[in-house]
Amino acid sequence: MKTLRSSSVDDAARKIAKVRPNLDLESIKQAILNAMRIGNLDGSYKFLTFAGILPVKLPDGTKIIVLPDIHVPAHNKKLLWAVLEFLKDYQPHIVILIGDVADVFALSRWPAPPRVVKDMQKELDITRRLVDKIIEVSGCIHVFYIMGNHEDRVNRYLTDPAAGLSKIVDFNTREPILSFHALMGYKPGDPVTFIYDLQEKGGYGGGIYVNGDLLFHHGYIVRPNPGASPRADADNTGKSTGHGHTHRAGFSARETTSGVIRAFELGHLVASNTPTWGTPTSSTTGIPPSGPVLSWAAKFTSRFSRSSRLLRTASLGSSSPSARGCTHSLTVNREHGM
Repeated sequence: MKTLRSSSVDDAARKIAKVRPNLDLESIKQAILNAMRIGNLDGSYKFLTFAGILPVKLPDGTKIIVLPDIHVPAHNKKLLWAVLEFLKDYQPHIVILIGDVADVFALSRWPAPPRVVKDMQKELDITRRLVDKIIEVSGCIHVFYIMGNHEDRVNRYLTDPAAGLSKIVDFNTREPILSFHALMGYKPGDPVTFIYDLQEKGGYGGGIYVNGDLLFHHGYIVRPNPGASPRADADNTGKSTGHGHTHRAGFSARETTSGVIRAFELGHLVASNTPTWGTPTSSTTGIPPSGPVLSWAAKFTSRFSRSSRLLRTASLGSSSPSARGCTHSLTVNREHGM
């Protein structure tokens, strides 16, 4: 059967009903929703943590939101309000947090600006409340929280200078009690999966692979121009790739012998003039007068598809006028065997 492309569960159900008239429309819709809830029986929702690339299979009509670098407590509160309002209206089934949701500023090795207090517990509290709020307002079935290089500050801190604490484990789970997911307080059975790298590094390999077509991870390759970083990433993997990390928004596509490979750079949701960034700001613009921040773009992304076809754009504005309108929104689809 040909690949079906649908913008919603209702749309997918109607398409299936046309080719399978013996099936009741409501039964089809319920079957699609059940496939989402159980993760297509592949167990992709059962993990509290996962190391490596987690394959996720989703049925036609699944709505996905991808939120890029938020960097609590350096998040842009106005943009986050707009995102939460969008989530409330859009009601995605799956939310992907693509890394650096938490800044973990308290464990940063960078010098702190004068009079800026480092408070790790406060950062964890705000981050936990934000993730809980995303789950609440979106009504999503599951959240995939990919570790970024900022969450990895916890691991780096436990390596040096606090190596003596790194071996302390929870008496019940026998997992490190100071791991990031443990500090966040989530338990097995909660609708959140924290995705780490195989070598326990953030942003260097952990991710999810949707329907064998589109790879999401935080990313580590950085190139100077918007769109160039994920393209280099996709060239390395040979897969269509979406990543964060750079805070830029961009898109590229190229034809290969195995098909079209697309690359998506997903922007950020940061208040670039926050004091926790520790950079001098312009008194007129509120952002650093020079440097890479000028190419940052405040965006978020929704609706990815198996074929990675560009369907629509979602933008919240940008630090750079030239970067606006670069975020891409797509719809999940796959073949149905119903």
